[in-house]
Amino acid sequence: EALVAIAVLTIGVVGPLSLLANSLNNANYAKNQITAFFLAQEGQELIINYRDNLRLDIADEGEVASADPDSPSYWLRNLGACMDDSACYIETRRHTEIERCGDGNFEENDKSEYSCPFLSTDALGFYGYNIGRGADYTIFTREINIEPVEVGGMVDEAKVTVNVLWQDKTQTRRFELNSIIYR
Repeated sequence: EALVAIAVLTIGVVGPLSLLANSLNNANYAKNQITAFFLAQEGQELIINYRDNLRLDIADEGEVASADPDSPSYWLRNLGACMDDSACYIETRRHTEIERCGDGNFEENDKSEYSCPFLSTDALGFYGYNIGRGADYTIFTREINIEPVEVGGMVDEAKVTVNVLWQDKTQTRRFELNSIIYR
């Protein structure tokens, strides 16, 4: 009778504990995926902000009349680090530094010189790069790629792809966000 009682209790305890462990893993994955979504959305907004600021700079400098409006460099000027199958990242605090990540390989994130740097958080929990002393590195990297799209012989739009990668136990996870920006 004691063996049967122990077996019943073991089955009764092990079942809920395994469900609890599975629920904790799913909650952690959901938390990381939500964070990746917001980081990808921020990457899109950084590119849009950068493009808008470049347009204002061009207008202030009086270059609109002299610029070639059909050239990608006209409205995507200074975003070359993100084009030509290359990935880039933008310093989130200054919004002025665009750096090339390496070879633009979106499939691997092995903390090598060929991947974008890992984002870190400051004491207030804000994400960024080069935060400085006291920064905690996160599990997330963000890669941005811009592909000019030619429509009717003109480059009036560009496809922006933001990939956020993170290591989840033994598996590299990736969240990809695509959008189209216009001249």
